[in-house]
Formats: sequence, C-alpha cells, structure tokens
Amino acid sequence: MKRLTIDDLKSASSSFRQNNPALFGKAEPQKKGDALPEEKRTSKKMNKTEARFANVIGIGYKNYHVISQPTRFFPLQGGGTYTPDFLLIAKDAGADLVFEIKGGYKGAGWEQGMERYKRAAAQYHCDGLRFRMATWDSKMQSWQIDNWEDCI
Repeated sequence: MKRLTIDDLKSASSSFRQNNPALFGKAEPQKKGDALPEEKRTSKKMNKTEARFANVIGIGYKNYHVISQPTRFFPLQGGGTYTPDFLLIAKDAGADLVFEIKGGYKGAGWEQGMERYKRAAAQYHCDGLRFRMATWDSKMQSWQIDNWEDCI
C-alpha cells in the first residue's frame, strides 16, 4: 500500500481539502466546551450539602488543615481520577481524612461518583489516610459518618 506524501496533497480534490482543513494549514479553532469532565470540575463550587458539612469541619476538626475539592487528587488504576469533597491533613500525628459528602439526591451522576469514591478508597486507604462518607439525613437533621467499607 502506498503512503500519502506531501506531493499527493498538492493534487487533492477540493472536497478532500474541504473535509481535511488541518492538512492544508486551515485548522479550526478548538472548542472550549469539549473539556474533559475532570477539567470542568476545576471551577466547581460547593453545593448546599458540602457547604453545610464545611461548618461541621470548622467545629469538630480543629486539629486538621482543610482543603476543599483538591483538583484531580487521586489518579485511579484503570483510568480516571477521583476528587474528594474535602481533604483534611492532620496538624499533629494522626491519620489524614478524605471525605465524600452525600445528601438525599441519587439522580444522574450519583452512581459514577460512588464508583470513583470506592475505587479511590480501595486503592489508597491505609493507616495514614482514611476515607469517610458523610451523609446528610434531612429528616433527622444530622450527619452520618461512615468508614468507606461500610458504604459498599
């Protein structure tokens, strides 16, 4: 099979030129809306449930440095990344904490978020890094905080 060369492009038909503008120095501008889902997340702000839990962190976790939504923090085996809602770094000796925050919503995207959380926890959970799921119960107006193994 003959390979295409620069000389072959000189005699290309107008329809081939129109369908392949990048080959002829007429590349189309890149669309900003085609960013990867993880790139879109960098501008995400806290939802109401995450903001409610931020108040709990301020009261009950004073011995930790709090980082909310660190971008692309955990690369996952098999592809993708997991971004926790909160990462708490211990000021003194102790385990660092990773929190995934969930409310009552279980619609589109919920399963994907849980799947990534479980994959990251299974891959990175150890004595120095503990994964937790904080779930807001709107009827009881309280938080339930579980170890990641209890969320399976």
